[in-house]
Amino acid sequence: MKNQPSLQIRRGISTATQEHIAVAEIRHLIHQDQAQLILFFCSAAYDLARLAAELRNAFGDTPVIGCTTIGQLGLDGYTSGGISAISLAGDIAAHPFAVDLAAMEGRMSGIADETKRIIGMHPDQRPFGLLLVDGLSLMEEQLASLLYRRMPHLPIVGGSASDNPSLQQTHVYVDGEFRTHTAVFTLFRTRLPFRTIKFAHFVPTDTTLVITRSDQEKRVVYEINGEPAAQVYADLVGVPLEQLGLPTFSVNPLIFEMGGEQYIRAIGGVNPDQSLTLYCTIENGMVLSIGRAVDPVANALAAFDRLREDIGEPALVIGCDCLLRRLEFEGSGLLDAMGDIMKCNQVFGFSTYGEQFDGMHMNQTFTGVAIGTGHALA
Repeated sequence: MKNQPSLQIRRGISTATQEHIAVAEIRHLIHQDQAQLILFFCSAAYDLARLAAELRNAFGDTPVIGCTTIGQLGLDGYTSGGISAISLAGDIAAHPFAVDLAAMEGRMSGIADETKRIIGMHPDQRPFGLLLVDGLSLMEEQLASLLYRRMPHLPIVGGSASDNPSLQQTHVYVDGEFRTHTAVFTLFRTRLPFRTIKFAHFVPTDTTLVITRSDQEKRVVYEINGEPAAQVYADLVGVPLEQLGLPTFSVNPLIFEMGGEQYIRAIGGVNPDQSLTLYCTIENGMVLSIGRAVDPVANALAAFDRLREDIGEPALVIGCDCLLRRLEFEGSGLLDAMGDIMKCNQVFGFSTYGEQFDGMHMNQTFTGVAIGTGHALA
């Protein structure tokens, strides 16, 4: 009879602004024997070359992955600045793969073959994938779709790296350095129970629209129902065109439905020609509905209750939470309440520029993977 599987987790946060101090503090907090992976999220305000060197020195041959972010989630709820990290040991293994987004077609073929080989060598373990991707690459849709086509039976969740608003560059850390226009796909395998999770506090209304002219690569919609996109949207939500902005967009996102699932397409802004810039790709002919917000607290509690029905108490939830959700919670005074929910459910994650779930890229959503029946170290 095999031993009961267990998961050893150590968590750490440092708000030090000097790279060597921050990494030293993190290493002290999360070091454990036989760590299988270090996962971290950090402020883009660090000197990333120096931070990379400190990380290499601190963790040696242990695989380390991470990305820049405008904010983190953890046992302190929603935080910002500094660096947060976890180390994982026990009945879990991780295999990171760097993906150059300029050559992802060829690279993904090799990754898929290696992933299938690894899975085949360990039939007693179940696999899942975690994706971290440059959040300003505009390549998330292609990457998520390609991963899903190559490995359709592998559960995959992920998030797009974010940055401090003034820096305009997002980075992924893999193979010992921070990189742009890069993703890291990590294959996990474990005997522990796990479940992927996706939730958003919006429901579709009866107000539908059809995209009639758009630029997929730039994520710009020029026409809806054959008319200027911004004017049509303003008329449908009952707001004057000149008053359109984040407050309206955040509570009236576009929702795409497919296969019984709903995927949010957030609007980023209005352009001078009355086109709309989105945070996800939109295709001509796509039929969408305008979303209506429901209680985000009740929505999150229900999602985690369903999770518990499947795997029991989570030892860890690796979470990818849209930055637009965080901004909404800050504006509505719900950030502490939502942070408490994340704390109670052992979430470790970051504020993203977009989220991935299996073969789809979306916005204003929480995606993640919950691992249960493990033993978490303090």
